[in-house]
Amino acid sequence: MADDLLTASPSYAAGQQLRALQTLQSHPDPAVRERALAKIRRWQAVLDGMSAGTLQVGDRAPVADVPVWATLEVAHGGFATGALLAEAPLDEAETALLATLPADAPGDTPRGKLNHHALTGAGQDALLARVLDGRYRVELPEEGALAVVAWLTHRGTTDRALEVVEAIAPFFERLRFTPREAETALAAGLSVFREPVGAVRDALTRRGGSKQVAAMNEALRVWNPLTDRAVTLLLETVAGEPPSLETDASGALVRGPKGQPVVRGGAPLVNLSEDWRSRAAAFLEALDAARQRNRRCAGPRAERSTLGVLSAAIRRALHPSAPAPGANVRAVLAGAVHRRGAPGSEIHTILRQEQAAIAARPSNQELAALLADRLRAYPPQGGLPSMEEVSGPAREDELPKAPGFVLPASLTEKLGRCLEAPVEELMALGVVPSAEVLAELLPQMTAQTVAAGVDDPALRRLFVSVYGAFRRRRTLLLLSLQSQVRLDELPWVAALAPFRKQNLSGQARARQTLEQVSALAFTGFPQTILPNPLISEMSTLSEAAGLKLPLVEELAADIFMGTFTPKFERAAVVASTLLAGRLYARYYELPEASAYPKPEAPKEKRWGKATAADFAALCQARAKPAENVKVKTYSVAANGVVLEQAQILHTHNLAVLFEALGLSHALADRLVPMAKDCLVWILRRNAQPVADWRAQLQLIKNSAYAWRQMIFFLSLAPPEEVSRFMAWARETFEAQKESRVTRLKPALLGLEAVHGGARFDAEGRVPGGGRRFLGWTLGPHWLKDG
Repeated sequence: MADDLLTASPSYAAGQQLRALQTLQSHPDPAVRERALAKIRRWQAVLDGMSAGTLQVGDRAPVADVPVWATLEVAHGGFATGALLAEAPLDEAETALLATLPADAPGDTPRGKLNHHALTGAGQDALLARVLDGRYRVELPEEGALAVVAWLTHRGTTDRALEVVEAIAPFFERLRFTPREAETALAAGLSVFREPVGAVRDALTRRGGSKQVAAMNEALRVWNPLTDRAVTLLLETVAGEPPSLETDASGALVRGPKGQPVVRGGAPLVNLSEDWRSRAAAFLEALDAARQRNRRCAGPRAERSTLGVLSAAIRRALHPSAPAPGANVRAVLAGAVHRRGAPGSEIHTILRQEQAAIAARPSNQELAALLADRLRAYPPQGGLPSMEEVSGPAREDELPKAPGFVLPASLTEKLGRCLEAPVEELMALGVVPSAEVLAELLPQMTAQTVAAGVDDPALRRLFVSVYGAFRRRRTLLLLSLQSQVRLDELPWVAALAPFRKQNLSGQARARQTLEQVSALAFTGFPQTILPNPLISEMSTLSEAAGLKLPLVEELAADIFMGTFTPKFERAAVVASTLLAGRLYARYYELPEASAYPKPEAPKEKRWGKATAADFAALCQARAKPAENVKVKTYSVAANGVVLEQAQILHTHNLAVLFEALGLSHALADRLVPMAKDCLVWILRRNAQPVADWRAQLQLIKNSAYAWRQMIFFLSLAPPEEVSRFMAWARETFEAQKESRVTRLKPALLGLEAVHGGARFDAEGRVPGGGRRFLGWTLGPHWLKDG
């Protein structure tokens, strides 16, 4: 009997909507609340679709009557909302083009008229011209469909063009199938950038200033001069010596019985001339006007400030019915003179000059706007060729009040997000801080590599654009061993198959790129397991290189189906072969390669897909809990321990890539440094406090994964280097003082024992307190608080 296809539960969507609702009700930032409202609407669309039966979350075609090639709006966790991203309003250029079309132009909707126009003589000619000169951009894969039709028609392959039109015609009235106009041609080459210039420019334009800095500048520019005027006015009214705070021989303040400073000198507001009253009234008028224009320093604290008390005293002197000052005026006046000197004195003049210089400095908001203006000289859809010509000091025409001002690194570093350069250079600059960001950049490299077999330059450029847009699609939550939509399932990509050649030079280039990316990922982020988007690109490169490696994805514990596809078992065979007798195999007790079934052995099928039932059974057996631990029939933790055992067996692509690409030799001098980087990362992250129990469990899991990567790298290093590493690791651990770090000591003891020839017992322990470090457990983890 065939297995029924599974669907996801709406409870996850409901929980996510509740979290967004709580954020909407409680978060102080309006921008965050606005994003929360958008999330609420998306999750409501998910819930409505699941309830109505128009959404089958968990299926690779989750939206009823919508083909798999359509780009869906996907919420967190892979839940499709039912919306189609290419079903968007007309942009400015499209609106202008629509206005030129006759009223009886084909099409029932504005979108339909534009799509039909792109198939006509004049419309197709204009589209083909952009395809040939590269002045377009493809943000969604659908936007390349009619461009492919135009190119196919231009090449005389009208039959294939018609096949594409027939496939997409049912959505002509709804979806955009034409690319976006651009002023400049698409660049070619293997340089990449994280974000286009336009996105960085817009972010700089939106950048707000620091509230604290703005309040400080307001105080320096507005309130300090008014405070000085108030002090000057009141000092004029003192009978006798000006009030001052008494100090002893050491300069310390003398205090009275209640701890208050002792004030000497005369009292203010004794001598009030008509001229003084006139100047005091002008001061109050200026003060009231300033309070209307400047609100950052308003509130109860402002009333109790020096300016608040002194100005209240001046107001009451002119208007006896006005409220009394909130403090002793004589003491406040004496304190102001004691701290800053009397206005006009040398010490006071120097202080105010220094403060004026600070206030005159341009704000980060002004400097961000300056950078944004400089970026307007570059095509918004492309990358920035060089940071130097944009990040230089301010010119007089840009910043008249501060010419030559050097832009702070905190701002110029933002330019790195749009810098177009080889990925190695971006990593060296810190623009690529994680393997996840590397995965975002890789499609730009993969597209160029995969398109190398396309002879026609215009088609190669178009293919690269569609490929990049396709890789930006968010992945779906899939159940029942279903696979994500493939690029060649897009009708307009499938139509190009005859024009994409596979040759030896293309395979060599793909292999070289795969080697380069693997080395960058392992040396740049040795502690991180390869993220799924990166694995997807590596799989594409592997296929283009003619390798077809069994690269495996990280499976989610909450939707694990209890079995694996055959490639997981194939990867485990590679791992057992490569690591036989080495530290990794002894630490994790890997089975011998001969223990696995032969590749040609019959495979059990579920949901119509071949599975590795023996491999799944092995993982289940290795994950079997201790007899005193009770396990629910189904739990995320139970799935997690099984999946971790699978990762241990196949090394999560480490063995496959190192073996197929010869990385053991290529990275020979980096193996121990990579292992050290793993340990340093583990110690550093565990020294940091965690927010809650969820964050602690995530930290334990990630630390265990980094520990596993460390042991893998050590397993390929020469024995004498491993011994030196163990001595270094012991010294590094003993130097740790933080208790959160010293709790990891059993993991080190366990590794030392296995390195010395010992074996873990059935509970993962060795004499002397050593333990095998795993991330998932069915009972309390020995690293977890409490």
